[in-house]
Amino acid sequence: MTQARSFRTTNHISGDLIIAARLAQDLIAHRLTPIGITYAQAVTLVRLWRRGGTIQQRELIESLALSRASGTLVLQELEEKGLVQRRPDEKDGRRYIVEVTPRGVAIEADVVEAFDEIEAVLVANVSADGLTVSQEVLRDVLAAARTARSSQREGS
Repeated sequence: MTQARSFRTTNHISGDLIIAARLAQDLIAHRLTPIGITYAQAVTLVRLWRRGGTIQQRELIESLALSRASGTLVLQELEEKGLVQRRPDEKDGRRYIVEVTPRGVAIEADVVEAFDEIEAVLVANVSADGLTVSQEVLRDVLAAARTARSSQREGS
């Protein structure tokens, strides 16, 4: 007779990923406080900066794996701070384009510094080879999670 599976005897990478992500998020959020933005606002800005400062609202929200309501709330907060602006898409008035404002551009270096400081702490005891392998594995896990999420949404 086989023994029933138990969390006492089974380790899942998802559990470690979730805890590591939450701890990293807390560290970064604390470091972002003097800049005047939250972690959610920072990752939204990072996505915009990586895309050259402009992206469709729907694409931005989906790329961050946020619900429409959560994504819209973060964008409203960023607009109130003068860091982004939204405008109707000229090609399709039902859609919105999100753009980083000059004020949003001005804080990018401070946000990069905050992320760099925390990343240095997180990887201080990881070898260069270990870091390379870890990043490859994480990218593979992320790709699989996105694919599964997409399939799940199509099935529901």
